[in-house]
Amino acid sequence: MKKFLIFVVFSLSISFLCAKNPVRMIESIYLNLDTILYVTEIKSAILNDTWNRMGGEGSFVLSHREELLNERMWERMHNTYMSSIFSVHRNIGDSVQRGILIDSIRRDLNKTVMDRSYTVFNNRIANTKPVFVLNINFYQDSDNRLFLCADTTRLNFNMFFFGRPVYPIHYIFVYDGEIEISTRGYPTVSVPIARNVRQAFRRIMRKQPEYLLWAPQLHGMNTILYVLNDKIYVFRIFEMGAYELNEYLKKFPVETWHRQPRMSDSCCYEYSHCVELRW
Repeated sequence: MKKFLIFVVFSLSISFLCAKNPVRMIESIYLNLDTILYVTEIKSAILNDTWNRMGGEGSFVLSHREELLNERMWERMHNTYMSSIFSVHRNIGDSVQRGILIDSIRRDLNKTVMDRSYTVFNNRIANTKPVFVLNINFYQDSDNRLFLCADTTRLNFNMFFFGRPVYPIHYIFVYDGEIEISTRGYPTVSVPIARNVRQAFRRIMRKQPEYLLWAPQLHGMNTILYVLNDKIYVFRIFEMGAYELNEYLKKFPVETWHRQPRMSDSCCYEYSHCVELRW
Protein backbone atom coordinates (compact mmCIF):
# COMPACT_ATOMS: atom_id res chain seq x y z
CA MET A 1 0.00 0.00 0.00
CA LYS A 2 2.84 2.36 0.87
CA LYS A 3 4.56 1.71 -2.47
CA PHE A 4 1.29 2.36 -4.30
CA LEU A 5 0.84 5.72 -2.51
CA ILE A 6 4.41 6.72 -3.35
CA PHE A 7 3.76 5.87 -7.02
CA VAL A 8 0.52 7.91 -7.04
CA VAL A 9 2.23 10.92 -5.44
CA PHE A 10 5.13 10.66 -7.92
CA SER A 11 2.74 10.44 -10.89
CA LEU A 12 0.74 13.44 -9.69
CA SER A 13 3.95 15.41 -9.21
CA ILE A 14 5.06 14.66 -12.77
CA SER A 15 1.61 15.59 -14.10
CA PHE A 16 1.72 18.87 -12.15
CA LEU A 17 5.15 19.74 -13.53
CA CYS A 18 4.04 18.94 -17.08
CA ALA A 19 0.94 21.09 -16.62
CA LYS A 20 3.09 24.08 -15.57
CA ASN A 21 6.17 23.68 -17.74
CA PRO A 22 5.95 23.34 -21.55
CA VAL A 23 9.43 21.78 -21.78
CA ARG A 24 8.50 19.05 -19.27
CA MET A 25 5.31 18.38 -21.24
CA ILE A 26 7.28 18.08 -24.49
CA GLU A 27 9.84 15.86 -22.82
CA SER A 28 7.16 13.48 -21.51
CA ILE A 29 5.69 13.09 -25.01
CA TYR A 30 9.11 12.33 -26.50
CA LEU A 31 9.66 9.67 -23.84
CA ASN A 32 6.53 7.88 -25.09
CA LEU A 33 7.56 7.99 -28.77
CA ASP A 34 6.96 4.67 -30.54
CA THR A 35 9.51 4.61 -33.37
CA ILE A 36 8.39 1.16 -34.59
CA LEU A 37 4.93 2.57 -35.32
CA TYR A 38 6.43 5.13 -37.70
CA VAL A 39 8.40 2.49 -39.60
CA THR A 40 5.18 0.52 -40.12
CA GLU A 41 3.19 3.59 -41.11
CA ILE A 42 5.83 4.75 -43.59
CA LYS A 43 5.79 1.35 -45.31
CA SER A 44 1.98 1.47 -45.53
CA ALA A 45 2.01 5.06 -46.76
CA ILE A 46 4.55 4.22 -49.48
CA LEU A 47 2.38 1.39 -50.78
CA ASN A 48 -0.80 3.50 -50.72
CA ASP A 49 0.99 6.39 -52.38
CA THR A 50 2.32 4.13 -55.13
CA TRP A 51 -1.19 2.95 -55.96
CA ASN A 52 -2.58 6.49 -55.75
CA ARG A 53 0.12 7.66 -58.14
CA MET A 54 -1.41 5.46 -60.82
CA GLY A 55 -4.39 7.82 -60.70
CA GLY A 56 -2.15 10.87 -60.99
CA GLU A 57 -2.04 11.73 -57.29
CA GLY A 58 0.61 11.08 -54.69
CA SER A 59 1.83 12.65 -51.45
CA PHE A 60 5.39 11.31 -51.82
CA VAL A 61 7.15 13.87 -53.97
CA LEU A 62 9.53 12.26 -56.47
CA SER A 63 12.37 13.74 -58.45
CA HIS A 64 12.04 13.97 -62.24
CA ARG A 65 14.32 10.94 -62.66
CA GLU A 66 12.33 8.96 -60.11
CA GLU A 67 9.08 9.91 -61.87
CA LEU A 68 10.40 8.60 -65.19
CA LEU A 69 11.62 5.36 -63.62
CA ASN A 70 8.30 5.02 -61.81
CA GLU A 71 6.31 5.41 -65.04
CA ARG A 72 8.42 2.80 -66.82
CA MET A 73 8.14 0.42 -63.88
CA TRP A 74 4.37 0.77 -63.78
CA GLU A 75 4.08 0.24 -67.53
CA ARG A 76 6.06 -3.02 -67.32
CA MET A 77 4.19 -4.24 -64.25
CA HIS A 78 0.80 -3.31 -65.71
CA ASN A 79 1.54 -5.22 -68.91
CA THR A 80 2.73 -8.27 -66.94
CA TYR A 81 -0.27 -8.11 -64.61
CA MET A 82 -2.82 -7.81 -67.42
CA SER A 83 -1.13 -10.62 -69.38
CA SER A 84 -1.32 -12.91 -66.32
CA ILE A 85 -4.98 -12.06 -65.66
CA PHE A 86 -5.88 -12.63 -69.30
CA SER A 87 -4.08 -15.98 -69.23
CA VAL A 88 -6.06 -17.09 -66.14
CA HIS A 89 -9.38 -16.11 -67.70
CA ARG A 90 -8.47 -17.88 -70.92
CA ASN A 91 -7.14 -21.11 -69.45
CA ILE A 92 -9.01 -21.64 -66.17
CA GLY A 93 -12.65 -22.57 -66.50
CA ASP A 94 -13.50 -23.09 -62.85
CA SER A 95 -14.56 -19.75 -61.32
CA VAL A 96 -13.37 -20.62 -57.80
CA GLN A 97 -9.91 -21.64 -58.93
CA ARG A 98 -9.77 -18.62 -61.24
CA GLY A 99 -10.54 -16.30 -58.32
CA ILE A 100 -7.85 -17.92 -56.16
CA LEU A 101 -5.23 -17.48 -58.91
CA ILE A 102 -6.22 -13.84 -59.52
CA ASP A 103 -5.94 -13.10 -55.79
CA SER A 104 -2.51 -14.72 -55.78
CA ILE A 105 -1.39 -12.60 -58.74
CA ARG A 106 -2.59 -9.45 -56.98
CA ARG A 107 -0.73 -10.38 -53.79
CA ASP A 108 2.46 -10.94 -55.76
CA LEU A 109 1.97 -7.58 -57.49
CA ASN A 110 1.45 -5.85 -54.13
CA LYS A 111 4.63 -7.37 -52.76
CA THR A 112 6.62 -6.39 -55.85
CA VAL A 113 5.27 -2.84 -55.71
CA MET A 114 6.00 -2.58 -51.99
CA ASP A 115 9.53 -3.96 -52.26
CA ARG A 116 10.41 -1.73 -55.19
CA SER A 117 8.89 1.46 -53.74
CA TYR A 118 10.41 0.90 -50.31
CA THR A 119 13.82 0.27 -51.90
CA VAL A 120 13.59 3.63 -53.69
CA PHE A 121 12.74 5.34 -50.40
CA ASN A 122 15.51 3.55 -48.48
CA ASN A 123 18.06 4.51 -51.13
CA ARG A 124 16.96 8.12 -50.77
CA ILE A 125 17.47 8.21 -46.99
CA ALA A 126 20.54 5.97 -46.87
CA ASN A 127 23.26 7.24 -44.52
CA THR A 128 20.95 9.81 -42.95
CA LYS A 129 20.00 10.42 -39.33
CA PRO A 130 16.22 10.53 -38.69
CA VAL A 131 15.09 13.20 -36.25
CA PHE A 132 11.56 13.16 -34.84
CA VAL A 133 9.95 16.60 -34.76
CA LEU A 134 6.90 17.07 -32.53
CA ASN A 135 3.87 18.95 -33.88
CA ILE A 136 2.73 21.73 -31.57
CA ASN A 137 0.13 24.45 -31.81
CA PHE A 138 -0.85 27.66 -30.06
CA TYR A 139 -4.37 28.49 -28.92
CA GLN A 140 -6.16 31.33 -27.22
CA ASP A 141 -9.10 30.88 -24.87
CA SER A 142 -12.01 33.27 -24.41
CA ASP A 143 -9.95 35.26 -21.89
CA ASN A 144 -7.15 35.73 -24.44
CA ARG A 145 -4.81 33.46 -22.50
CA LEU A 146 -2.27 31.82 -24.79
CA PHE A 147 -1.57 28.08 -24.57
CA LEU A 148 1.10 25.89 -26.12
CA CYS A 149 -0.50 22.56 -27.04
CA ALA A 150 1.19 19.35 -28.11
CA ASP A 151 -0.31 17.17 -30.81
CA THR A 152 -1.70 14.00 -29.21
CA THR A 153 -2.99 12.23 -32.32
CA ARG A 154 -1.76 8.74 -33.23
CA LEU A 155 1.07 10.10 -35.40
CA ASN A 156 2.19 13.37 -33.87
CA PHE A 157 5.83 13.54 -34.99
CA ASN A 158 7.24 14.63 -38.34
CA MET A 159 10.50 13.05 -39.47
CA PHE A 160 13.44 15.02 -40.84
CA PHE A 161 16.30 12.95 -42.29
CA PHE A 162 19.64 14.70 -41.81
CA GLY A 163 22.58 14.04 -44.09
CA ARG A 164 26.11 15.44 -44.15
CA PRO A 165 26.81 18.29 -43.81
CA VAL A 166 24.12 18.69 -41.17
CA TYR A 167 20.85 19.62 -42.89
CA PRO A 168 17.71 17.65 -43.82
CA ILE A 169 17.72 15.94 -47.21
CA HIS A 170 14.23 14.50 -46.79
CA TYR A 171 11.08 15.45 -44.88
CA ILE A 172 8.02 13.47 -43.84
CA PHE A 173 5.17 15.58 -42.47
CA VAL A 174 2.14 14.29 -40.62
CA TYR A 175 -1.22 16.01 -40.25
CA ASP A 176 -4.22 14.97 -38.17
CA GLY A 177 -2.55 11.67 -37.27
CA GLU A 178 -1.70 10.65 -40.85
CA ILE A 179 1.34 10.95 -43.10
CA GLU A 180 0.53 13.88 -45.38
CA ILE A 181 3.60 14.45 -47.54
CA SER A 182 7.09 13.09 -48.10
CA THR A 183 9.47 15.31 -49.99
CA ARG A 184 13.13 16.11 -50.56
CA GLY A 185 12.57 19.85 -50.69
CA TYR A 186 11.53 22.10 -47.83
CA PRO A 187 7.84 22.84 -48.52
CA THR A 188 7.83 26.57 -49.15
CA VAL A 189 7.10 28.83 -52.11
CA SER A 190 9.40 31.53 -50.73
CA VAL A 191 12.72 31.69 -52.57
CA PRO A 192 14.60 33.41 -49.69
CA ILE A 193 13.36 30.81 -47.18
CA ALA A 194 14.25 27.94 -49.51
CA ARG A 195 17.69 29.46 -50.00
CA ASN A 196 18.33 29.86 -46.26
CA VAL A 197 16.81 26.64 -44.90
CA ARG A 198 19.95 24.50 -45.07
CA GLN A 199 22.08 27.08 -43.28
CA ALA A 200 19.28 27.57 -40.73
CA PHE A 201 19.24 23.88 -39.85
CA ARG A 202 23.05 23.82 -39.67
CA ARG A 203 23.01 26.64 -37.13
CA ILE A 204 20.31 24.96 -35.06
CA MET A 205 21.82 21.47 -35.06
CA ARG A 206 25.30 22.75 -34.17
CA LYS A 207 23.76 23.91 -30.88
CA GLN A 208 22.78 20.26 -30.24
CA PRO A 209 19.17 20.94 -29.22
CA GLU A 210 17.30 18.41 -27.09
CA TYR A 211 14.22 18.47 -29.33
CA LEU A 212 12.93 20.00 -32.56
CA LEU A 213 9.35 21.28 -32.73
CA TRP A 214 7.09 22.11 -35.65
CA ALA A 215 4.51 24.91 -35.47
CA PRO A 216 3.81 26.26 -38.99
CA GLN A 217 1.13 28.61 -37.68
CA LEU A 218 3.98 30.78 -36.36
CA HIS A 219 4.35 32.78 -39.57
CA GLY A 220 4.01 29.83 -41.91
CA MET A 221 7.15 28.01 -43.02
CA ASN A 222 9.50 30.73 -41.77
CA THR A 223 9.98 29.28 -38.29
CA ILE A 224 11.62 26.23 -36.73
CA LEU A 225 11.36 25.68 -32.98
CA TYR A 226 13.82 23.84 -30.77
CA VAL A 227 14.43 23.11 -27.10
CA LEU A 228 17.84 23.90 -25.62
CA ASN A 229 18.82 24.10 -21.95
CA ASP A 230 15.19 23.89 -20.81
CA LYS A 231 14.14 26.81 -23.00
CA ILE A 232 12.11 26.93 -26.22
CA TYR A 233 13.54 28.95 -29.10
CA VAL A 234 12.01 30.13 -32.37
CA PHE A 235 14.37 30.38 -35.35
CA ARG A 236 13.21 32.63 -38.20
CA ILE A 237 14.67 31.31 -41.46
CA PHE A 238 14.26 34.46 -43.54
CA GLU A 239 16.09 36.65 -41.02
CA MET A 240 18.41 33.84 -39.85
CA GLY A 241 17.84 34.78 -36.23
CA ALA A 242 16.73 32.92 -33.08
CA TYR A 243 14.48 34.20 -30.30
CA GLU A 244 13.58 32.73 -26.94
CA LEU A 245 9.86 31.93 -27.08
CA ASN A 246 8.84 34.60 -24.55
CA GLU A 247 10.89 37.17 -26.45
CA TYR A 248 9.28 36.06 -29.69
CA LEU A 249 5.79 36.45 -28.23
CA LYS A 250 6.59 40.04 -27.28
CA LYS A 251 8.22 40.95 -30.59
CA PHE A 252 5.65 39.32 -32.86
CA PRO A 253 2.04 39.82 -31.68
CA VAL A 254 -0.32 36.88 -31.83
CA GLU A 255 -2.50 38.73 -34.33
CA THR A 256 0.28 38.49 -36.94
CA TRP A 257 0.50 34.71 -36.72
CA HIS A 258 -0.65 32.34 -39.41
CA ARG A 259 -4.21 31.00 -38.70
CA GLN A 260 -4.41 31.68 -34.96
CA PRO A 261 -7.38 29.60 -33.70
CA ARG A 262 -9.32 29.92 -30.48
CA MET A 263 -9.34 27.10 -27.95
CA SER A 264 -12.69 25.34 -27.73
CA ASP A 265 -14.17 22.05 -26.56
CA SER A 266 -13.89 20.74 -30.12
CA CYS A 267 -10.16 21.42 -30.23
CA CYS A 268 -8.31 18.43 -31.71
CA TYR A 269 -5.62 18.73 -29.01
CA GLU A 270 -6.31 17.39 -25.54
CA TYR A 271 -6.46 20.14 -22.94
CA SER A 272 -4.31 17.98 -20.64
CA HIS A 273 -1.45 18.50 -23.11
CA CYS A 274 -1.65 22.27 -23.12
CA VAL A 275 0.39 24.69 -21.03
CA GLU A 276 -0.47 28.33 -20.49
CA LEU A 277 2.31 30.67 -21.64
CA ARG A 278 3.10 33.68 -19.47
CA TRP A 279 5.44 36.47 -20.43
